[in-house]
Amino acid sequence: MTENRSTEIRRVCEALFDTYTQVAANDVDELQRLIDPRGYTKGKLHQENVRYRHCPQAKAALDVLVSAHSTYISPSGQKWFSLKSRQHQLTPYGKKNRISDWYNKTTEITNNELSDSNFYTTLQEVYTDRCLGGTGACYIGGDETKPLHFIHVPLGSFAIAEDAQGKVNMLVRKFRYTPEQAAHQWGMDNLPEHVRDAYADIQRRYTEKIEFVHLVRPREDGVRGSQDIPEELREYEGIYADTKNYHIIHHEGYFEFPYLVTRFLKGNDSAYGVAPGLGVIPIIRQLMKLERLLDTQAEVATFPRVLQLAGQNRQVDMRAGAITTVSPDEASLGFPREWGTQGRYDIGLDRIKAKEELIDQAYYVHMLNAISSVDRQMTATEINARESEKVLAFSPSFTLFISDFQPAMRRIISILYRKGQLPKEGMPDELFHVDSNGNVTVMNPNVSYLGKIAQAIERVQRRGIDQALETIIGYTQATGDGSMLQALQPRQIARYVVEASGAPYDILRTDVELEAMDAQAAQMQMAQMEAEQQQMQMAAADKGASAIEKLSR
Repeated sequence: MTENRSTEIRRVCEALFDTYTQVAANDVDELQRLIDPRGYTKGKLHQENVRYRHCPQAKAALDVLVSAHSTYISPSGQKWFSLKSRQHQLTPYGKKNRISDWYNKTTEITNNELSDSNFYTTLQEVYTDRCLGGTGACYIGGDETKPLHFIHVPLGSFAIAEDAQGKVNMLVRKFRYTPEQAAHQWGMDNLPEHVRDAYADIQRRYTEKIEFVHLVRPREDGVRGSQDIPEELREYEGIYADTKNYHIIHHEGYFEFPYLVTRFLKGNDSAYGVAPGLGVIPIIRQLMKLERLLDTQAEVATFPRVLQLAGQNRQVDMRAGAITTVSPDEASLGFPREWGTQGRYDIGLDRIKAKEELIDQAYYVHMLNAISSVDRQMTATEINARESEKVLAFSPSFTLFISDFQPAMRRIISILYRKGQLPKEGMPDELFHVDSNGNVTVMNPNVSYLGKIAQAIERVQRRGIDQALETIIGYTQATGDGSMLQALQPRQIARYVVEASGAPYDILRTDVELEAMDAQAAQMQMAQMEAEQQQMQMAAADKGASAIEKLSR
C-alpha cells in the first residue's frame, strides 16, 4: 500500500512539474538569465559571457515595479487593507455599528500580527518572482511561538494546478535540507535509508543537501472547517517525500490551502502568470547587443586601431608620449594611421534610448512615476489627466492580485481565529459558517485595499461622483435652485470618501453620536417651531389688541 502510495505521489508531482516545463519554465529561465541572475544557477551563468550576462536597464525597471508593489500595494507600517462587512444593509453609510467596530478591531489586530511576523520580507521576494517570472508563491503557517510565519517558495521550484473557478488549489514544491535539518524536522525514524546514511556520516550531516518535495492538494472526502477537525480529515492534505524514491516521510492536514500564489497577469488557460517582461525579451537581447557594440566603439575611439605597413611591424610605439620614426616614403603614404574608427555613436545611443523606453513601458515605470508624484500640489484635473490611462493599464494586474490574495487572507484570519487572537465580542455571523455537524468555517472576508495603487484606481473610478458633484454645485450656484442638492445623501457621500481615501474610521461619528445629534437637532427644530408659533400667537394677540383699542376710540 505504501509503495503504491509513493508511486501515485511520484506520478502527481512529476506530472505537475512536466506541465510547468512545457508552459512556463523556458520563459522563466530566459527572463532570469536576462534580467535577474540571482535566481539563475551558477552552472548556467558560467556558460554566458560574464561581462554581459544580464541587462541592467531591465533589472532597474524590474526593481521599480517590485518596489512599487511593496510601497503602493502593501506598504509596511501603514494601513493598506481593511476588513469590511459584506452585509451593506447592516452598515448604513455615515454610521458605524458593532459589526463595523469588530471588523475595524480585527483589521488592526491582523495588521499588527503581520508586522510582527516575517510577512513583509517574504512578500518582497514573492513580488520579485511575480514581476520577473509572472508567478510568485509563499507558504503561510505558524507555530505556538509565532501565530504567523511565512516561507518564500523560489521561482522555478514549484508547480501548481487550479480548480474549476481558476483558484490555485494544488501546489508541489522542491526544496533541500541537510540530513541534520531533515532529522530535526521529521524525526530520524521517518527518514528514508539514504538520508539516514548521510546523517550517520559526520562529514555529510551538516553540508550535503538532499532534495525533498512538499505536495498540497484537496482531499476528495475532506471536511471543510476551520477548527476541531482531525488532521487526516481536513480539507487539504500535505505530503512530504524525498525525490530519490518518493518515500513518504510525513503527512499533514490543513484547514485551508496553505500557500499564497499570485500571478501578474493571465492571458491563456495556463495556471501560471504572464510576466510583464515576456513581450520585450527580443528588445532586451537587442539592447544588450547594442550596448556591447557601443562599448566596443567607445574603446576603439579611446584606443584606436592602427594600420601600418608590413615593414613597420614592431616599430610603432603605442606608449603615451612615445616617438615613432618613419621614412619619407612611409610618411608620404600616410602610415601608420588610425583605422576603422568611424561610426555613428549618436545613432546607437538613440536606438538604445528607444529600446529602454519600450522596456520601461513593459514594467509600468512611467505609470508608477505618475502615481508617486501625485502628492505634489496639483489640481484634481491634473491628477486625473496624469493617472487615467496609465493607472487603468495596471488595473488588471492589481485586480488579479486581489483575487489571488483572497484565499491567503482567509488563511491568515483563520489562523488568528484558531489562536484566539480575534475579538470575542461582536463576532459577525456572516464571517463564520456552521454546518449541520457543528463544524465552523471562516468564510472569505471582504477586503478593501487602501494602498496608493488602489487609491489611484479608485480616484479614476471616482471621477464620476466628482464630476456629478461639480455639476450639481455649479448648477445650484448659478440658479439658486437647491432641489438637486436635496437629492443627495451627504452621509453616504462622506462614508464613501473616507473609505476610498484610506483615512482612519475613527473620524466618522458612531451610531450613538449620530443618533444623539439627530435627536438634538430634532429637539432644536421642535423648540424653534414652538418658539416661532408662540411669536406668531403673540404677534396676532398684539395685533388684535391694537385693533380693539382703535375701535374703542
